[in-house]
Amino acid sequence: MKKLPVCAVCASTGFLCINCSDKMESGEISEFEVEISKELVRMEEEGHTELKDASFVKVIDFGKIVLFFVGQGDRPKFLKGVVQAIQEIFDIDRIQVIEFSTNINRLVENLVYPAKLLGVNQIYLPMGTVEYKARVTKGDEENLPLHIEDLEEIIEELTGKTTKIVFDG
Repeated sequence: MKKLPVCAVCASTGFLCINCSDKMESGEISEFEVEISKELVRMEEEGHTELKDASFVKVIDFGKIVLFFVGQGDRPKFLKGVVQAIQEIFDIDRIQVIEFSTNINRLVENLVYPAKLLGVNQIYLPMGTVEYKARVTKGDEENLPLHIEDLEEIIEELTGKTTKIVFDG
């Protein structure tokens, strides 16, 4: 694997070094991410060669759906049987693989899929702060993978940017 939430040694052994332990204590990574990292390394060693140059960034579990964030361009690599294996191993009903991006437009577009994102606007507030408004096609409410509040929370957690999702057009 090219990139994991934990270092390669910790992913291989399952024991956390000081740096990875600090990440765990600070909440930067979760036990679930460590377990999935360990499993992905095992799968790569057992012949899933598509994982060699792939990146696994983060996982967020919402019970009915697990959001699986991967590197840019890596989504197809995880859809070749890897997701199905992870679902079976961890008894997960549904995984949505999302390409992580530091670009808020691209990240929001990937998060709201299959709903259509019209655009993301910056809103400058009087206090000098900036918030974002993500405009999704009116009528796509039922196509969102999660509740609006959950999506807004995820966007803020991943980017540090307050974002409101609205339906437009």
